[in-house]
Amino acid sequence: VFDFDKIGNDIKKKIIVRNAKNGEKILCLDGKERVLSEHDLVIADEDQPIAIAGVIGGERSSVSYDTKRVLLESAFFSPRYIRRTSKLLGVETESSYRFARRVSPSGVLLAFLRIKDIFLKEGLEFLGYNIAGNFEEFKNKKIRSSISFFSEYTGANIDKESIKSSLSALRIKVYEEGEDLLCDIPIWRGDINLKEDLVEEVVRIVGYDKIPKTIPKVPSEFHEKDFTIRDHIEKIRDMMAFAGYVEVKTYPFSKVDGIAIKNPITSDFAFFSDKLEDRIKDVVIKAFKNGVRNIRIFEIEKDISGSWILSFGICGYSFPQKWTFQKDKKVDIFDAKEIFEILFPPVQLTFSKPDIRKDGFSFEVFIEEIKIGDIIYEHSSEILEDIFVGKIYLDRTLGLINRFGRFHSDLPLIERDISFFLKDDNVVWADVRKLFFVSEKIIDVFVFDVWEKDKKSITARVVINQGSKTMTSEEINQLLNKIISNLKQNGFEVRVSQ
Repeated sequence: VFDFDKIGNDIKKKIIVRNAKNGEKILCLDGKERVLSEHDLVIADEDQPIAIAGVIGGERSSVSYDTKRVLLESAFFSPRYIRRTSKLLGVETESSYRFARRVSPSGVLLAFLRIKDIFLKEGLEFLGYNIAGNFEEFKNKKIRSSISFFSEYTGANIDKESIKSSLSALRIKVYEEGEDLLCDIPIWRGDINLKEDLVEEVVRIVGYDKIPKTIPKVPSEFHEKDFTIRDHIEKIRDMMAFAGYVEVKTYPFSKVDGIAIKNPITSDFAFFSDKLEDRIKDVVIKAFKNGVRNIRIFEIEKDISGSWILSFGICGYSFPQKWTFQKDKKVDIFDAKEIFEILFPPVQLTFSKPDIRKDGFSFEVFIEEIKIGDIIYEHSSEILEDIFVGKIYLDRTLGLINRFGRFHSDLPLIERDISFFLKDDNVVWADVRKLFFVSEKIIDVFVFDVWEKDKKSITARVVINQGSKTMTSEEINQLLNKIISNLKQNGFEVRVSQ
């Protein structure tokens, strides 16, 4: 609906549908000015656009309480034009929602006559109309299929009468021509374009339960190289999980940088991003904004060249609590380096000189003369925190992963704390730590807390690997009692264990 007196000039009143010019602007009904491209469809007068076709109207030709004459327009627009324009401009309206999903061309004249009738009943005077476009282009489609095709495509024996009655119920006329079926598709069914679409419509009515369950035929091929790299990746997944990292899956899209996508789903996915490390950083920032303070995440994915990449990100507080007793210690470069040392303990790692930037720095990681990864530091202005992101080229590290560094068990680790008093200040922690390893199931012990008043008390955290089966409370207590007995025999007073 347009204000007729605001269109064109006093001499000539005319509207047309055309492609916009690159850089052409229009002030829309929501008060926002939008810059158009030649791919956008507009409704325009002799001078400039008055609406973005099928999406939103323009402010210049909008009706108001002072409007005396209105121009009504009813039209059919190609869904692909509307969908593309709506997504690129970031405008979602009731109009764009419907046009993008294809309205029926047969409704153009009916809608016009209906609104005209409403206006006449309200006392308005009808001045005339004009029809533009070729209605001959919009005819019922004809699709040819066969009874045998329905059976072959579904694997079910669907008889001819069921096919005909199902299609007739959808107002699709069916003509028999020997073994073929010629189907006349109504103009409003723009979603039916192939004979496979006809099969779908029939199965929906006949019932999906009529289709027998079959196993798809998949060619069985074995590629030794793929098996090797995937086995390599599984080991890394185990080791990253053991190191306290959580695996994530990110979308390969971004809204600011990368390869531009012609028809993005949303403006947030306007670019294809091949930089896994940037996507990991975005996840870290989002997690921190959602209240997570100890962030350790990783993702393993192929890049655009087909090479496997491991990217990890850390932010917040360092953990577990170390001998330094600094519970609020923030992550630093040593936490980032630690992953390389966990994955490649038997080999010699070397690091390049840092490339220092305004907001951080980065450096490369080598094994001998082969670059195997990068470490990137950035102080995020969004969350005001330090973020460390790492990148490892897995294809280059095949065979270097320490096989003894695999995750100890599929079962979760058990942690228990034991608090005891030091007998004097000259005790060396390395000697005390040995007293805790009473079984192969004890895989780590570290100081968790220190309390100093009359006597110095230490709380040590014991990490227990369950092995191949879940440990009972009795079995866990047996291990702890052995540790306590060891401590007492060596002159330590145990306060509590939990």
